[in-house]
This record gives sequence, structure tokens and C-alpha cells, in this order.
Amino acid sequence: MRCAAARRIGPAAISSKYRSRGGGSRPSDTSGVCQRARFDACGLDPFGPRSVTSTVANQVQYSFAASAWDVLAAAEALAARPDIDPARVGAQGHSRGGSAVLSAASVHLAAASGAPKLAGVYAAYPWSGHQFVDPSVGSTRVRAIIGDQDDWCSPMQVQAHTHAMRLAGGDATVRIVPDAHHSFDRSTPLEHIPDAAVAPGAPTVYMADDGAFIPPTSDEPDPSMVDLDGFLYAINAGYGVRGAHIGGTPELAPLFTEDMLTFWTAVMSSTR
Repeated sequence: MRCAAARRIGPAAISSKYRSRGGGSRPSDTSGVCQRARFDACGLDPFGPRSVTSTVANQVQYSFAASAWDVLAAAEALAARPDIDPARVGAQGHSRGGSAVLSAASVHLAAASGAPKLAGVYAAYPWSGHQFVDPSVGSTRVRAIIGDQDDWCSPMQVQAHTHAMRLAGGDATVRIVPDAHHSFDRSTPLEHIPDAAVAPGAPTVYMADDGAFIPPTSDEPDPSMVDLDGFLYAINAGYGVRGAHIGGTPELAPLFTEDMLTFWTAVMSSTR
């Protein structure tokens, strides 16, 4: 996971890029993009300290709420630095990291932390299976991007999530990229990951303002419900799938980089 933040004397940003398969270099490397835009990036590793190497086959080794809290904790630490402008701290995440930054943008999580309100979040092919009933993001600008061939995460769910934020008054946009799969910002050929545990067609698990999950078959929050319960529901309801694709093309990687750079340049410029 990488984080970006802006220096008081110039722009900077937070980027959280750890995916279910862990980190790694890729054509859209956030650090290089940040240098082009003249703001800094920091790296946040949510796997190492937890002795996790991959969540591809098991997403509940730590909670999705913990992923979002990592982002906010990093933002709080950056904002406390004298060389960082707390009004220009943003977060970027890919796949599970994309889910983390979308949750971190929520006014409900932000209110529970000591972190500054994020200037923007860029969610790359995120999983939007967890959403707040009240999706308000306040002043945070949101951008989601996902391929229409993604079989890890649901493009329709991401569209609905982003649209809900916009209906709640947020500045939120989504881009659906044609003929693009999960992690399409890679220039590596498309490959099939047989042990991937996914359920892109499962119903959304909503959350109350206090973070309590609301089971898909109920209207009432259940404070005892955890991530595993939601995934087991999806499996038992027949939505669980083993195997998914990952990879991109040489043409898609620069498309992604340009979209990301355009977003962060606009966000960091508008908050000066």
C-alpha cells in the first residue's frame, strides 16, 4: 500500500496500492507518477507487519475495516509532519486497497479517526461489496476506475457505489475501461489465477453509520457480524467462484497512468 501527501511548500499524495496478491512494481507505479506531478508518495505495507503474504485465497486474514484504518492512520501520521500540508493528503488503492481508500473516504470513518479529511481517493478496480448506507464522503474527491471484463470485482457494484456518493452530494466519478480485466494497468499478459476466491455477483453488504454490518437478507444492523459471515453467506447462496483473471496490455497501462495523473494533478492543484 502506498500513501501520498503534499508538502506545505508544494503538493504531495498518499497511495495505498497493496492488492490481494501483495505489492510490487508495475507500469503505473505511483512514486514515478507523483514525481512527474511534483508531489511525494509514501509506501504503506499492510501485509508485512501482519505476516500476510497474500489474501487471494483467504480475504479474512485481517478485516476490510483494518485496511481502511491503515489508510487513515497513515494520513494522520503524515499530517503531523511539519513538511506536509494536511489539506493535501490523498489515498490511492488497487483491488483490496481500492476498497480500503473508498471506505477511508467515508465521513463516518473519518469522524472516528484523528486523520485529516482526505483531499481525494483514487480507487483502482476496487471491491465495493461493503458500502455505508449513508455513502457521504464530504469534501473528498473520489475517482474509481475498473475494466468491463473484471471478474474479481463487479463493475456494476462500483458504478452503484460511486453514483450513491454523488447522490449524497459527493464529487465522485467512475470510469469503465472497455476490454480491460483486473489489474489492467499491468503490461503483463492476461493470466488465470486458479486459487482466487471471488464472488463478484454477490449482493452488497451495507454498513450502518457506526460500521455495523447489515446482512443482505435483513434491514437491521447486526453488530456481531464480521467479514467472514458475509463471505460465507455469498458462498452458501451460490455466488462463490474459484479462479479469476489478472493482467493487461501495453496499451492499457499508459491509459491508466494518464487517468491517475490527471486526477491527482487536479486534486492537489485545487487544494492549494
